[in-house]
Amino acid sequence: MAPLPLPPPRVPPTRPWEDLPEGIVESIACRLLCDVDRAFMAATCGNWWRVVAGLKHPIPPLEPVSPPPQLPLLLLPCKRSFYVAPGRSRTANFMCILGGYINGGDGMHCLRIRRDTGGARFFGSFDGGWLFVAQEQTNRHRLLHFNTNTLLMLPDLVSSTGQTDPAPMVMLAATLSASPMDEACFGAAVVEVDMGLDRPDIAFWHMEEASHPDSVATGLIAHRFHGSYLIEDLVFHHGVFCFLTSEENILACTCSLVEDPQGGVRLDVHQEFLEFQEREECLGDFYQSCNYRIASRYLVTSRGGLLMIVRYVKHIGWQEETQSAGFGVYEMANKGHVLVWSNLNLLNGRLLFLGRGCSRCYESSAFPDCVTEGIHFLDDRDYDKVEMMRLIQWGRLYNCEDNGICSWSEWAPPDQVEFRFQRLAPNQAFSQYSSPMWLLPDIEPHLMRLESTN
Repeated sequence: MAPLPLPPPRVPPTRPWEDLPEGIVESIACRLLCDVDRAFMAATCGNWWRVVAGLKHPIPPLEPVSPPPQLPLLLLPCKRSFYVAPGRSRTANFMCILGGYINGGDGMHCLRIRRDTGGARFFGSFDGGWLFVAQEQTNRHRLLHFNTNTLLMLPDLVSSTGQTDPAPMVMLAATLSASPMDEACFGAAVVEVDMGLDRPDIAFWHMEEASHPDSVATGLIAHRFHGSYLIEDLVFHHGVFCFLTSEENILACTCSLVEDPQGGVRLDVHQEFLEFQEREECLGDFYQSCNYRIASRYLVTSRGGLLMIVRYVKHIGWQEETQSAGFGVYEMANKGHVLVWSNLNLLNGRLLFLGRGCSRCYESSAFPDCVTEGIHFLDDRDYDKVEMMRLIQWGRLYNCEDNGICSWSEWAPPDQVEFRFQRLAPNQAFSQYSSPMWLLPDIEPHLMRLESTN
């Protein structure tokens, strides 16, 4: 008679994940490079949620590790806006640098937006998860907080000195002087106004006053006194709104509230024009000789100073490539009594994120072994196409394919330097309602609205 088979060995029951010691959970969370990934981890169970939400005041982890700062997320609009049933939340696709694509993944997060932004045009962002949106493309300008249900009104009308009747405006790029919840917060924007030659091209407002339904922004006709040029970008720097012109000069504007003789207070804007010495590359036919053309310019605050970033595209004869082909980085400096843009040969550890009104600079030293220095850019070539914005949805085509990261080891003229590009989301050619936009941190894991799939 054959012996009876031995019973299978008893396997000790596995302990649930929620019993994992808090120190280990915290150590794992600190090694996740993206706040969104940490938020998904926190959704595993209640114990993990409490640990991740308390990372700002943590129990000492097993190893002295702290999570890195959050870098901006690239908000990618869908090709078209779809109907969402009442009670359902709209989702948006975000691409994360820390969470994926620099390590070979796609870095894509699908997150819910509590407010319905269907068909809205994004024209800027601000630190803390704020997005500037135009809900009807050319009007109903709003400031949306991504993590909460907060939606703040912005002016749709502008009036400049000497004008009696305010006129409708289209905001093209915008920024703030402080958090929009701050009583002393001012806003500024590059605008388009369809009302003849003497029309404002920049506008200002006080956020507290903008909450009124019929609020009117204060407009300035920037080119009236300083020649004919275009406003390319703006940034708030050392208490001043700085507007970069197509001639690479700066219009510096300071906002304040003053008493109105008729009672109450009004917004006063003091302006100063800063003229720069023309760069050598802009003299003669340098760009024509090396087959490059300047496509756009940006202002970025960095290490207490101000940088101008120039983006180039290839231009050969009658043909022009649409994708970015190179960048130049210049620092504002004084040369005697003359303001100049001094060329920076190297980035020197800078992580630059370019977006009109929302450019930011971070230090690569804060992300050891994660990211290296470089310029992160998005496709904003259609930010000022007001005529297209006024078309019906099926007639609008916002380009969305020229997003990526550019780096180089040694600077030279654009035709000699070896630029290295990593293209992001190259398969999404266009959107019918918006260009891509950065979502600026801070994104709190315990406030993040999560999708069931990542």
